[in-house]
Amino acid sequence: MRAIATASAVSILLLAAARADEGQVQLGEGPGKEAVVASCATCHSLDYIPMNSPFLDAKGWEASVNKMIKVMGAPISPEDAAQIREYLTAHYGKGASPPAGAAAPAGATAVPASTPGEPPRTPELLEKGRASYARYCASCHGPGGAGDGPAAKALRPPPRDLTGVKGGAAGVFAVLNTGVKGTAMVPFKHLSESDRWAIAHYVDSLKTGK
Repeated sequence: MRAIATASAVSILLLAAARADEGQVQLGEGPGKEAVVASCATCHSLDYIPMNSPFLDAKGWEASVNKMIKVMGAPISPEDAAQIREYLTAHYGKGASPPAGAAAPAGATAVPASTPGEPPRTPELLEKGRASYARYCASCHGPGGAGDGPAAKALRPPPRDLTGVKGGAAGVFAVLNTGVKGTAMVPFKHLSESDRWAIAHYVDSLKTGK
C-alpha cells in the first residue's frame, strides 16, 4: 500500500510539473508557491488563481482550499493547506499587489479600448476557440459543453449547459466580458478580445454543430 501511495504521489507531482510547463501562468515567488503548484495544478489550470484574485479575500481563499480538500478530495496535508492559504491570501488576495516574478497567462494581452466587430467564423477561428475552451472552460462546462466538467459537482449553482445557449456568438462574448454574478463564472477580460471571440464562436458551434 505504501508503494502505491508513493507512486500516486509521484504521479501527482509529475503531472503538476508537466502542467506548469504548458505555458500556464507563472506564479510569483514566495513561501508556499511549491505547495500551490503541486496541489492545485493537478486539477485545474493555474490561471484560476490570478483570475479570481480580484474577488477572493482571505476567507474566500480559505473556502476555496477547503472545497478542494473536502469536496474534490484533493490529497493535501494540513501543513500544505495552511501554506497554500497563506500564499494565496498574501499574493493573490483581494486588493493584493501582484508578487514579484508573476506573469500573465499565456495569450493574455491588454484589452484594447476599441471594440471591433464580430469576426467571421472560420475553421481557424474555431480551432483557436477549441484550444482556449479546453484550457479555460472545460474543467467546469465539460469537453462537450454539457456542464459536466470535473469541477462541476463542487459548484453551486452548477455550470450552465452550453449546448442550448441562445444569442449566438455575440451573446456568449457578452457573458465572457461581464461574467455571471452569483456564480463561479468570472469575467474573462484577462484574455484578448480575439481570444474571447474565438471561444464565443466555438461555444456557439457546440449548439449548431458547425
